[in-house]
Amino acid sequence: MKGLSSTPSSNRRSASTCSFCRNPKHQVSACPHVKPIWQSLQQGIIPLAYMKNVKDNDTSGQASSWRANHSYWRSPLSTYYTQGTAWGELYKQTESAYEKWERAQNKTKTKGKRSKTQTCGYCKDTGHTRTKCSHLTDHKELLIQANRNFRKWFYQEYVEKQGLSTGAIVSFDFRKPQSWNTPSSRTKVQTIVTDINWDSINLLSVLDMDTNVTIGWGTEVDGAKMEKMNNIRDFLRSDVLCKVPKTALNQCEVTINYRHRSDQLSFFGVPVGISPSKSFLKNFDNQDQIGYNDNNLIENFQIVQRAPQVLSDDWIDGFSDQMSVIFKKFSQAQLEFFGVIEHIKEWAEKEV
Repeated sequence: MKGLSSTPSSNRRSASTCSFCRNPKHQVSACPHVKPIWQSLQQGIIPLAYMKNVKDNDTSGQASSWRANHSYWRSPLSTYYTQGTAWGELYKQTESAYEKWERAQNKTKTKGKRSKTQTCGYCKDTGHTRTKCSHLTDHKELLIQANRNFRKWFYQEYVEKQGLSTGAIVSFDFRKPQSWNTPSSRTKVQTIVTDINWDSINLLSVLDMDTNVTIGWGTEVDGAKMEKMNNIRDFLRSDVLCKVPKTALNQCEVTINYRHRSDQLSFFGVPVGISPSKSFLKNFDNQDQIGYNDNNLIENFQIVQRAPQVLSDDWIDGFSDQMSVIFKKFSQAQLEFFGVIEHIKEWAEKEV
């Protein structure tokens, strides 16, 4: 499951900063500079003396060297906004920041006045929370059985029957789609498997979250709109990945996106093709797709030469506890939108 990948992306995201003063140690809702600057602007005064005394931010923890070194990120209040050409922008940004800051203060004041009526974040029924939700408890128990059935099926079909394991020889087609100036191409690749993501293999690997699921501007499920719904789908995506040497694809025109540099990758992750959705070349460690859109398609995966593999007896019972985080992070309606609940029930009832 991509959202539970144990290895973070090689390009670490820059730390979140205050949208007003760019300090990485707080958000705009707690920014100490918003109120005094806004009050001064309301009197028609540009608080130059105040802003020039604002200390530089500590940007040493930023992943981006530009963020760490540029004066705007060290302190736009004492540099950029002190210039006359930026005073109009200062007013606009301060007004926006003050609205957020004031909203946060009002929320803090009313925090202790919450209604006694509890609403479950999972099923949305009243009178209980997630910790006492019978729907969540039932779904969690079904998940344990469903994932066990899936892992048992996968072991029988792919490990025992076909010999999928470390050391196996596999083949697949690397397909480059047609573009405006080049035709599509297909390259047959045959290589050795150096590892498989045994720990994270789970039943969502065979759930199609693309064909029958449409997310658009009007999509909203329990307050989650298009961007968040796409993030949920991205979190749930799961692949059974074979780790193969990067050199095995030397004859292929692999498209690299901004998250990956070719010199940082020694291996690729190749999906075994059990997902109903399209399969793409992945970063084996964090399951990020390499390339954009339909680039780096993987098709016709086959095991050419089997390799012996015996997994521990408790392997089929693994990963269910980790997966259960989906019931804490997402609501029942959101999981139903992607067909997750029905998928769990279906696999829980399978006879394997």
